[in-house]
Amino acid sequence: MTHRKTGPTARRLPYMPGLDGLRGIAVLAVIAYHSALPWSDGGFLGVEVFFVLSGYLITALLMLDIQVEGRIRFRHFWLRRARRLLPALWLLLLILPAAARVLAPETLPRLREDTLAALAYVLNWVYIFREVPYFEHFGRPPLLQHLWSLAIEEQFYLIWPLLVAFAASRGRGQSQNRLLALTLGLAFLSVGWRWLLYQPYEDTARVYYGTDTRAAGLLFGAALALLWPPRRNRSRLAASARFAAEVIGWSGFFVLLGLFARCQGYLPALYRGGFVVTDVATLAVLLAASRTDTSLGR
Repeated sequence: MTHRKTGPTARRLPYMPGLDGLRGIAVLAVIAYHSALPWSDGGFLGVEVFFVLSGYLITALLMLDIQVEGRIRFRHFWLRRARRLLPALWLLLLILPAAARVLAPETLPRLREDTLAALAYVLNWVYIFREVPYFEHFGRPPLLQHLWSLAIEEQFYLIWPLLVAFAASRGRGQSQNRLLALTLGLAFLSVGWRWLLYQPYEDTARVYYGTDTRAAGLLFGAALALLWPPRRNRSRLAASARFAAEVIGWSGFFVLLGLFARCQGYLPALYRGGFVVTDVATLAVLLAASRTDTSLGR
């Protein structure tokens, strides 16, 4: 876990073009859902795909840092995340109030509160305490509602490196196995907690927005990065293994398409297994799309 490598190529993840395609499909699903297009009832699950993908990539980056540097460079990691996310967020939060003042002045009081919560990356919890529904709105939804998922990701970016570093420092020989056990344990704990909290046909804000109830997707992605890190994708698979990767990847892809088309946010099945099915399907696509010798990865 602390073995150091030198050279420029050891310090970054390999480019995986298939993941760009997966991101694009997830974005289109979310846009289609919010545009109320036909066959997009489950497009909101594109956010869950992003959670799995983020957990995979962030954990791969953290493990690469441990491999190359012997430790996680927290300052470097957090500054890199800030440079990627903050400029666009600040621009949005500067422009939106001016536009709202002209186009929707009645939203300004709540918008000020939501802006502070968005800057602190706790908007999802604010919506829980306010009981803001995601799937049903009477009147205009909050203008910054789409930032709830960014809040969850930022909370993950803050806490997860600390947990990874702690697990990596405890008994060097078995640290990765311990981290994998911790990751899967937390993922299934999140799934079980979501199951317990969900009450059929009641408001789903607590279960839908909660970091604790939505962490499973991030953690399942992290587990894949530990089991099958990107560096293993550099070697070509045997024909039989590549065929298996194709079957697994395309099976997951078509499951995702079916979920995007037909899943609905008020169904009990979504909270009693639907999110997990989405996670597993995304992992299947990731397994193939992270390689360059598969059709999903090209």
